[in-house]
Amino acid sequence: VGQGSAALIRSRDAPRDHALLVDTGDDPALLAACMEGAGITRLTIALSHFDADHVAALPAAVEAVDEAVVVYPLALADSPEATSTRAVAAVAAPATAGEELPAGLLPDGITARVLWPPVDGRAVRDGNAASLVLLVQVDGLSILLPGDVGADQQLRMVRQLSVHAPVDVLVAPHHGSADTSPAFFRA
Repeated sequence: VGQGSAALIRSRDAPRDHALLVDTGDDPALLAACMEGAGITRLTIALSHFDADHVAALPAAVEAVDEAVVVYPLALADSPEATSTRAVAAVAAPATAGEELPAGLLPDGITARVLWPPVDGRAVRDGNAASLVLLVQVDGLSILLPGDVGADQQLRMVRQLSVHAPVDVLVAPHHGSADTSPAFFRA
């Protein structure tokens, strides 16, 4: 989706009408092209944070389906952007580290563990630093989606990552920016 970030995830063995979308990207037309003909009528949308390149296509994503549920970082729950998100989506809820996204929200065959931001993350003012980091499991594949967390936040997650098996797919934090921590990458 260009500079924007969006990942559409479905299980090969689950009903095809429900998918997990992590971020929406910034171009509604590109997102629509990705979803066109996919048969998705239910969408769980996990927003890493509220920068436009991650959420600008949110209204189009919600309009494209019959049922949309949105989750976002608890650390950003009091932001004006979270208020706007709650106005766009009929169901929107915050999430925080240490939790699994509720199975009832996710498509069959998919689990998503929230690794970041921490419970004390409400003090985080920088949206990138408060990005929702998800470890998704689907069809025996693990995918780490770190939003735009920087090296400081990555280093705080190293110990937590070391208790998990190495991930199969890592989406580069902050679009592959230079502040990716080598220790995070190794973990």
